[in-house]
Amino acid sequence: MKKNAFRGGTYSAVITAVVLAILVVVNILFSLLPSSATEYDISASKLYSVTSNTKSVVNALTEDVTIYWIVQSGEEDAVIEKLLERYESMSEHITVEKRNPDVYPTFAEQYIDEDDTVYNNSLVVECGERSRYVPYTDIYVTETDMYSYSYSTSFDGEGAITSAIDYVTNPDQPVVYILSGHGEGELPSTFADSLEKENITLEELSLQAGLSKSALVRAFAREKGITPYRYLLALRVDRARHLLERGLSPAETALAAGFSDQSHFTNYFTAYTGLTPGAYRALFREERERG
Repeated sequence: MKKNAFRGGTYSAVITAVVLAILVVVNILFSLLPSSATEYDISASKLYSVTSNTKSVVNALTEDVTIYWIVQSGEEDAVIEKLLERYESMSEHITVEKRNPDVYPTFAEQYIDEDDTVYNNSLVVECGERSRYVPYTDIYVTETDMYSYSYSTSFDGEGAITSAIDYVTNPDQPVVYILSGHGEGELPSTFADSLEKENITLEELSLQAGLSKSALVRAFAREKGITPYRYLLALRVDRARHLLERGLSPAETALAAGFSDQSHFTNYFTAYTGLTPGAYRALFREERERG
């Protein structure tokens, strides 16, 4: 009887040891997987998820891109950290490196303009000779409502990083020419900033060289196959498309993309894409929810 009990106890001990060994091996293998395969984004606004536009840009990389994270030790933003881990796990061409300004006080100076301010948790995206500084204020965007005297902050880390990656890896960016010389008004600063974030270069084209507006329109149409107005409209629709993909409402998008009102925006967006702004936004919301 005692012998059978001993055998039973030995058998149980062996089974327990085998199960524990299997669990240890599984845990080791699981830890070797990238975080993108083991973590699920349950944040309300899908902060750590990426859109198909980002996946297309990252998957098309053929050159190495370095993202320098300018942050003091202990001041790392958790949301930015998770997003950078996601980018690094998506492509072998992307490397993230920290640069502590206390250790490297002059590091960012080579990438910024004289009037720029370097904030904690800002980024520098670099590929070869091309680079772009992404300030913290472009990652966490604050918008002021002049009617209610309130402000709101939204996270646009993905938009800012993907735009920077596209800029440094693609030297052939579209150009918008701003007419001057005949009393034209200034381009609104908000719209100019939006164009810059979409990697659209602004260049001034003076009409004082003796070329009339009608002659300029004809010359532009011969070169581009489209009138300047239609060209600018197409750029605005493309800008709106990216904003809707990031989750902005149609009303917010219409204003940010430079349309006079939401009705005007809806008509042109539907004509260009075949979908209303609301329907287009809903497609990418579903994609984000699927993770």
